[in-house]
Amino acid sequence: MEVMERLLAPDASCVDVGANLGDILEGMVTLAPRGRHHAFEPIPHLAARLRRDFPGVTVHEVALRDRPGI
Repeated sequence: MEVMERLLAPDASCVDVGANLGDILEGMVTLAPRGRHHAFEPIPHLAARLRRDFPGVTVHEVALRDRPGI
């Protein structure tokens, strides 16, 4: 959060990969309310929750890797 506070302008656009419950996403939306934000979350019920909790964010229900793991 400290890094985002120093770097994000109110109109910054952000990407949250593996958004999970939206903890980081919430900071992004709060610090950059005029930006366009994208969240990537492959787990269907978590993606649905992100859509519900962050209606202004584009939520992509996809994985960004071709196999499990980090």
